[in-house]
Amino acid sequence: MRKILLVGRAGNGKTSTARSLRMVSSEIETIPCVGVGDIQEDRTESIQTVISLVQDTLQANREGMSAIILVLKYGVRFTKQEKDAVEITKLMFGESVFRSHGIIAMTYGDLFEADCFEDWCREQTGDIHNLFEEVNYRIVLMDNKSQEQQKQLEQYTEVLRHVEGIRRPYTLRDFQDALPGRRELLAREQTRVTLPCCDTPTLCVHAAVSDRGNVAFIAGTVWTFFGLLLFEYSLFLGLFWLTGLTFWVLYVFREMSNGSMVISVKYASIAAGALFIYFLVPISNNVILDRSFEDK
Repeated sequence: MRKILLVGRAGNGKTSTARSLRMVSSEIETIPCVGVGDIQEDRTESIQTVISLVQDTLQANREGMSAIILVLKYGVRFTKQEKDAVEITKLMFGESVFRSHGIIAMTYGDLFEADCFEDWCREQTGDIHNLFEEVNYRIVLMDNKSQEQQKQLEQYTEVLRHVEGIRRPYTLRDFQDALPGRRELLAREQTRVTLPCCDTPTLCVHAAVSDRGNVAFIAGTVWTFFGLLLFEYSLFLGLFWLTGLTFWVLYVFREMSNGSMVISVKYASIAAGALFIYFLVPISNNVILDRSFEDK
């Protein structure tokens, strides 16, 4: 019996893909993992769960796993979160895991309307193109909603064809060789900081920033506010404002480019407050001056 591990973010269709393959034949045993690369408060637990699951499976089955299927959703952009999931999978299983053992299953195949799926795959560009090339175009379009036996058989046959095209299984030795990557991944997770956020989970922000970075961010923000409050009274303080604002903006964008921080309500409110003060100070000054002239 061939064992296949299914990885990917939650909601991409790992469970439905596993069910579709099991409905056709028991020749393939599918092992879905918990969501890899999902934004959550503590990913360490889910990573440890996947590591334990894979290790137990490989120790019980010395022949290894025939393939590792990355489940992606057709019809949506290949987002940064998907790229993070790919990177996390490589850190967990080895840099060459997709090149040597990977298959991509594109779910929501019922939405595909082009003539040829293979042509569509080869027409893609950017990061998704690089990933497709990395797996040597071992890609299957999965319509997990279809109840047609012929359709299910065709999908199963296509998966089996790609599995047979993989030269050797993923073994316990491969998993052991990837240990440095898992250590790096767990070290990253330990440095992730969950910043305070509002009650709505989707408005929370998760950042992997150092204490020094937090101090720099706070200092830049405070400096910006003081510069704004006194901007109208001194050119020197105006330069302080520009320097502080520049420092803050550069820091935020640097963290965004590193993929470790996203703008949340907290940062948006700071920016809105800064603009409010910036426009309020000259307006209030003009009102005071106007009244003084009226008194005279």
